[in-house]
Amino acid sequence: MSITAEMKAFIDRAHTIWAQKFKLHQVHFDEEHFTTHPPGYFLATAGMERPDIFDYAYPIITAFFNGFGCGYTPPDHNITAPGMDRWSGIQGHPTALTFAYTAGKEAVLQLEKMQKETGTGEQDE
Repeated sequence: MSITAEMKAFIDRAHTIWAQKFKLHQVHFDEEHFTTHPPGYFLATAGMERPDIFDYAYPIITAFFNGFGCGYTPPDHNITAPGMDRWSGIQGHPTALTFAYTAGKEAVLQLEKMQKETGTGEQDE
């Protein structure tokens, strides 16, 4: 009922960035940074269907994104699908794929808007 071992290993490897920010105070993100850099998104599935199934992962994900200077605001930046055991996986779930597609599309539109507003990203030729 938390993050995967692979994600935990990735976060642990990135601990040096956290230390640079919070312990050594070598990294600082001002408010402008969060308006000009892409936000973080948490994508997850779970076999169990419980209202609190992802609650244990949110603090870990929040700390990870904060350490990297990514804006992350749950629930807006969560794309989650519990109850996969009941539906025999994501393909059988009645709404998960549609929700993920719609949320992903919205995220891309937000990123495109951010790029236009800040002038970042690749320029058209």
